[in-house]
Amino acid sequence: AFEAATALPLTLRAMESWQLAHTESRNQNGFCALMSQTNHSCAACLQTQQSVCAGVNGVSSTLSCAFGLHESAVGVKIGKNIVAYLQTGQVFFKPPTPEQSQRALMQIGEWGLDLDKGEAVRRYQATPVVHRQAYQARVKLLQFFADQLGALANQILLLQTDAEPAQITQARELIDRKSTRLNS
Repeated sequence: AFEAATALPLTLRAMESWQLAHTESRNQNGFCALMSQTNHSCAACLQTQQSVCAGVNGVSSTLSCAFGLHESAVGVKIGKNIVAYLQTGQVFFKPPTPEQSQRALMQIGEWGLDLDKGEAVRRYQATPVVHRQAYQARVKLLQFFADQLGALANQILLLQTDAEPAQITQARELIDRKSTRLNS
């Protein structure tokens, strides 16, 4: 529902994940998809995503990548411990200027990436633009989702810890069967 309502990608990411977020999202940014095809830029994207997750400390975290796109994460907690992250982003807050597009091409060149420059610029300029306040509202909505996920995970955990161990259940059933035979 989040992706449909916001047109942004959404990924539930494990704590120590070394996979790029959003690769399976139908809303993955085309420029990011193009960049993820090369090892150097893929490593830079992973580093940004790890940094944005590391910045989550009770509040959401938003950072910019080497190309100026914004990525955000919120923590999903069980108790006081973060167990996963909800991530979104791959957006600009303002349309990219021609100078930014040139800097992006220069960065691609510095990294020695063999990409079609025209396609890279086309995808870069097609990056979704979400005004900062609207984006922050979406990240706040994501925090509500994360809090709800954490609350549900806490409930499941409590139900599992309150459950009787299988050996005790089997022993009770055996005692019940034996006592029923003795009483008959």
